[in-house]
Amino acid sequence: MNIIYEIDIDLIKHVAIYYLLAGLVFLFAVLHLGFKDPNEKADIASSLGVVVMTIIAFWPYNLICLVFSWPVWTMRVGDLFKRHK
Repeated sequence: MNIIYEIDIDLIKHVAIYYLLAGLVFLFAVLHLGFKDPNEKADIASSLGVVVMTIIAFWPYNLICLVFSWPVWTMRVGDLFKRHK
């Protein structure tokens, strides 16, 4: 019983490239928002390499944390509608 696995190297390369490109886009968004706050700017500048590698490698997790940290999730529905009118 011989099992032969065919690995599509081109598909793996394309998925890796798209993952890195999405990470870079998320990195630029985080850096743009992070440099607006002077305290965060100092933290980012002191450990820029760690920030870049962490954001690019773990961007799906960081994106989920960012979305669910918005205060809109804990607002009442009535206040939410009043806020957007």
